[in-house]
Amino acid sequence: MLRSRIAPTPSGFLHEGNIAAFLYTWLLVQKANGELLLRIDDLDNERFREAYLNYIFEVLQATGISYQTGPTNAQECHTQWSQQLRLPMYEIYLQQLWQTGHLYACTCSRQQIAKHQCKCFQQKLPQHTPQAAWRLHIPDNTNIQWHDEALSNVSIQLNEVQHAPIVKRSNGLPAYHIASLADDVHFGINCIVRGEDLLSSTALQLHIASLLQLDAFLQCRFLHHPLMQSETGEKISKSAGDAHLQMHPPLPDIRRCIQQLVQWFPQQFDNNATANTAADLLNYML
Repeated sequence: MLRSRIAPTPSGFLHEGNIAAFLYTWLLVQKANGELLLRIDDLDNERFREAYLNYIFEVLQATGISYQTGPTNAQECHTQWSQQLRLPMYEIYLQQLWQTGHLYACTCSRQQIAKHQCKCFQQKLPQHTPQAAWRLHIPDNTNIQWHDEALSNVSIQLNEVQHAPIVKRSNGLPAYHIASLADDVHFGINCIVRGEDLLSSTALQLHIASLLQLDAFLQCRFLHHPLMQSETGEKISKSAGDAHLQMHPPLPDIRRCIQQLVQWFPQQFDNNATANTAADLLNYML
């Protein structure tokens, strides 16, 4: 059975780019009679806002994107589904990576890393060095390859796109790559739909999964879709500083999201598709 997930982050209000991706994931699951999980990626405490979390449920209900597993409201998210509740599971993976020599403690700044001034891997700092993050050591010429259902065969030199990535932050919390990978395995996800901006994240997670011998993740289907752009041709982003991120925005225009999907994947939809809702578009999916 196909099992996929949508994984919004309550660090900003959802935008139409998010909804287009969620809608396409929902369509794939519906077409395959599969199961869809709503996973809230809420480890980013600094940018978390309750309003962002509530807006996720508001938008999903308004757009008709249903799911079989996951929280139905903010309260359930906090008490039953929060990633904070799975911290021990993430720590197990981190300890496995540390014990097998793939991680090192690092106290360097981003600027020092970018300038290749960091010597922490060679210095072998103690595991619990104060204010140290844990970084993943990636050997030179580490090449990650996979078949992508939208991009065909993908090959990435990992060091070129993920140099000394943090897997455990200096505040003790696991980084996105560990939590997302662990959750996908935990919930039995076998189909992952993402934007093309996350190709390097997929490559890194496949590498980590290989180190941890997580065969279930290595066998996942991946599909990386194009990125939705604003009316001015810019990438839509939570961090773009748009005015609508500073206040409660109107609900996304689902018709624009539908039009974007048909443009992205014309071979998958009837040429006469004139859908105005998610359910309507499903009828036009080939």
